[in-house]
Amino acid sequence: MDGSRQQVDESQDPPSSGLVIRASYRQTVRICLSAGLTAESAEDVAQDIWEWLIRSGRPIEDVTAPWLGSVVRNFVMRYRRRQSVLARREGRRLDRVPEPEAPESAARIESRELLDHVASILPETERSLLTLIRRGHSLAEAARLTGIPRGSRAYFHGRLIEYARRELSGRPEGTRGASLRARRPPL
Repeated sequence: MDGSRQQVDESQDPPSSGLVIRASYRQTVRICLSAGLTAESAEDVAQDIWEWLIRSGRPIEDVTAPWLGSVVRNFVMRYRRRQSVLARREGRRLDRVPEPEAPESAARIESRELLDHVASILPETERSLLTLIRRGHSLAEAARLTGIPRGSRAYFHGRLIEYARRELSGRPEGTRGASLRARRPPL
């Protein structure tokens, strides 16, 4: 009987270790991808896992799917921790930094021109008040710097708004900066 048993064992050709390695490597990469890693990161982690398996001396044939899944999850968590530590230590990668924006949009330039035009028609006190506000001062600071008494701040602020509204309402919609563009010297 032992002889027949040996014949049966010899007749069944076990799967080659190369096929087992390729299948488990593909499974490792799939688990990494399902854990949310990018394709490149999944390949890196899979290579790290197989390097660890080879160094540990564990027989490749003994690698089971549940055990390999647990190992992959541990390696993925370790990879994420390492990436977050690197990100904190070194900052963002250059390809993750947003591109600088254009210096100014056309709408902002037009509003600046409109404010310049409104400032040119204002009386001196309101003009200096608007200039300080445009430089970043609050209304209270601008009024103090121009010497406007505390009780008159609301009056001058109201006049500023009134001049601006009058200037805006005097032009049809969509042509607010037209007269300013017409006065611009050609390039």
